[in-house]
Amino acid sequence: MMTNAAKSGVFLLGGDLSIRRLVFGAMRVTGQNIWGYPPNLKDLYNISHRNSESVLQYCEKKQLGFIPWYPLGSGDLVEPGGKLERVAKAKGVPPVQIALAWLLKHSPVMLPIPGTSSVKHLEENIDSVAIELTDEELSQLA
Repeated sequence: MMTNAAKSGVFLLGGDLSIRRLVFGAMRVTGQNIWGYPPNLKDLYNISHRNSESVLQYCEKKQLGFIPWYPLGSGDLVEPGGKLERVAKAKGVPPVQIALAWLLKHSPVMLPIPGTSSVKHLEENIDSVAIELTDEELSQLA
């Protein structure tokens, strides 16, 4: 049996943190005491999984941050020998940096939060901010 909160799509956490389920399945998180204020949306989105493009466009229109869940992705595009790896090799960087650089270039409201298990990975993630992708490289990754 669903609770009233589940039926309404609104959940309160920690007193002042509200999570609202939006019609397209994304979650809107609001509250005065959370970082990321103004509100932002989080949804599955990465270089190989772009089904949430409409959610991203909504965020751009409303000037909301968009946090891509699973920002490094999987699938054909990120397989060994795939387009992502070819662009990375041409630039002399790990594919993860190209995936993050693509996200950052793709939208001004993109706020990727990639996981990391080492200082080396953290440094690679940070270095992706400085990578400039050309129009040709972006079209290769399309």
